[in-house]
Amino acid sequence: MAVTAGVASQTNLHTTKHKDLDVGSAALQVGSGATEVFAVEIDNSANTVASYFKMWNTLFSSVSVGTTVPLTVLKIPAGVKRIHFFNGGAGTTFGTALAVACVTTGGTGGSTAPVQDVKATLWTD
Repeated sequence: MAVTAGVASQTNLHTTKHKDLDVGSAALQVGSGATEVFAVEIDNSANTVASYFKMWNTLFSSVSVGTTVPLTVLKIPAGVKRIHFFNGGAGTTFGTALAVACVTTGGTGGSTAPVQDVKATLWTD
């Protein structure tokens, strides 16, 4: 009998995987109610400048990218793919909803999308 070894994920096994979202300067809805986020993989490998992955605890229709204060901002350096585990993989709850966007300026300000596509995969419950 053959046995295949693998690497176990740090994320909860009861998660929903939102794969290969094309994230730009327009807010995307990931969860329309309370959403727990365990991890996010962000691929900024096609860009020559850093990108900032922003997350809001609200419906995307309530987000004005560049003015609405995000709950979380993750800087992704140019030319790399990164995985971020929330609370060590145990998850962080966005109690209202979850909206995301990706721009070229950190903090609250900035509404310019990266030149090339930024792909994101989120594991949520």
